[in-house]
Order: sequence, then C-alpha cells, then structure tokens
Amino acid sequence: MVPVEKYFGFDILNEHKSSSNIYGFILYTDSHPYVKKVLRDSDFWQEFNEKSGNTWPIFAVRPLEPKTERRLGGYGGNECLGMMISVPEETTYNKNALEFFHLDDSEKDLPCLVIFANDSKKEKILQRIYKIKGKTKDEVHNSILSVIESVAEMERCISDNNDVEKLHETYVYEEVNRALDQLEFKEFVRNKLPITSSVASFVGGIIKLLLPSK
Repeated sequence: MVPVEKYFGFDILNEHKSSSNIYGFILYTDSHPYVKKVLRDSDFWQEFNEKSGNTWPIFAVRPLEPKTERRLGGYGGNECLGMMISVPEETTYNKNALEFFHLDDSEKDLPCLVIFANDSKKEKILQRIYKIKGKTKDEVHNSILSVIESVAEMERCISDNNDVEKLHETYVYEEVNRALDQLEFKEFVRNKLPITSSVASFVGGIIKLLLPSK
C-alpha cells in the first residue's frame, strides 16, 4: 500500500502504474479512529499489501479535513431579529478528493475503499465504492480485507485466464461475478458512474482493459 500525502489524481496513477489498471483508494477522516489504527498497524499494512499483490496498488489517502463553518447573515423583518447561520462546507482539499471519485460528502460517504480503473486513453472510468464498516479495530480490518481479497481474486482470475477474449464463456467469469455480488450484498456499495452500474458491467470493463492491444 502507498500512503498518499499530496493531491492525488491521474498524476499519482501515472507515478504508480498498475499492470492491471486497477487501483484502490482508502478515504477516511480523523473522526474514524479505528480506520486510522488499522492503517498505522504495520502488520495489517503488510497483510493488505500481500493480499492485493503486485498488480494493483492501494493508496491510503491522508485523512480528509474537518468541514469548515461558513457563516451566512440572515435578515429579519420588523417583527424578528436577524441572525447568523452556520453552514458546514468542505475544504478545498476535500472537494478535490471527493470530486475525483464522484463522492458527495465526507461525513456521509466516508470511510470507504474505492476500486478505481481507467483505460489508457482516460476516456472511461470504472469504479466501485465500498463502505468500510466496524466499531472495533478487528471489524474495520475485516471490512477492508474482504474488499481487497475479493477484488484481488477477480484480477487474478482474469489475468490467469489464457484467452481473455473468451473469458465470458468460462466458469471463471461466473465465479468472479458471483464473488463480487456476494461482497456487495454484505458491504454497502455506491456507484454514480452509469457505465459501471452493475457488477457485470464493472467486470466486463476490467476484462476489456486487460485485453492485449491490437
């Protein structure tokens, strides 16, 4: 896993090029103490690194910042007094991070593990968003690990297939789809990109990315 301390985006993806074009991003804030503890545990970190393998890097983004308070002035009429209204607002860093992954709100959408892939021309984005759950260190660890293991198995099955173009005709394709379906039944997933509205479309997109260039 790679800790990301600067703004991330396609520049980061280019610096850590993945042979499978699959990337993972763990996003969280300081209000998620058990996620922080898991990511700071060198044994857990090493386990995640080994499970994900060498073909797809996972980035642990530095904690997103607390929302700022923007105060708006209100004006009352003759019968009431005016007042200031506090409106929570994302910081610039948060906005950049959330917009890159098509997320809306740091309090509502985090902590999460984003599975992200892009084609070489950057004309298509494949993405799944898995909520990280848990009220203890072990529960958070298991939540993260379940996603890493499922996606690593998907990538391995696709990569190990001798004829990727005919993968749809094999049992491997069914097994990959079933594994991700089971994961999404257990873990909250949200996706705002229409091209990957289903597991099948996501897996199909990953297969196309792994097809040899002609």
